[in-house]
Amino acid sequence: MSTLHPPKTSSESGRPSIAQVVDKLEMELPPLESKQPFTHTSRYGATKQAFEVPEGSMCYDNETLEHYGDALVNWTASKLIKSLYPRLVPGSSTLLRTTLICNDTLALLSDHFGLPSRLRAALGQMEDLKKNPKVKANLFEAYVCGVWDEYGEKEAVGWLEGVFEPIARNEYGRMKGAQGALLEWTQKDLANRVFQEIPTPPRQGAQFYRLKYGHKDRLKEVEAYETNKKVAKQAAAYQACVDLNIVPR
Repeated sequence: MSTLHPPKTSSESGRPSIAQVVDKLEMELPPLESKQPFTHTSRYGATKQAFEVPEGSMCYDNETLEHYGDALVNWTASKLIKSLYPRLVPGSSTLLRTTLICNDTLALLSDHFGLPSRLRAALGQMEDLKKNPKVKANLFEAYVCGVWDEYGEKEAVGWLEGVFEPIARNEYGRMKGAQGALLEWTQKDLANRVFQEIPTPPRQGAQFYRLKYGHKDRLKEVEAYETNKKVAKQAAAYQACVDLNIVPR
């Protein structure tokens, strides 16, 4: 049995449904003068500081930009979802935001905009780093911070919302239709297919939902826990649909 709770990163690396949306993006990358967003820590072999960089020293790599870019990506995704779908409950909003900000999605965006090809790193590590999904995601976050630094808040947030909106709309539709899609799949062959709720009491203030699904000769279970049962049911049904290939990964 698998347990589903909003993860920090996507479990389906390079999910095709998101990749298809990213491939169709028409947003252009705002040009930057600075090379710092592309500069990996290996480029200069900077010493890690325990608390802060000594006075008078300079940071040449993108680690600090990535740190602030991560916060900006999270905030913009939350702001966009609230604007697009104000009636979403917190659990559903969290699930949707995760699809936008996980490393897999950010790596896809990084590839789409050609950021790995502009990476500045130690030559001996360059090729491996260019293929690393976490490095790709960090490049995107650092670039977002670079846009903020050079163009300001309005431009950075507006550009990022334009990038995220088609992905959010696509994933919202997929998530919302999961329960109906799973029921429809079951009804096509009631003699051999199962979609059944397993009674589960609340635990530590959270609502649990357990779902048994699949073909009768090879049943599976998935468990989700959320702030309310409706959201937990939605999350479990979505995971079951992905597992059964009812909705594309």
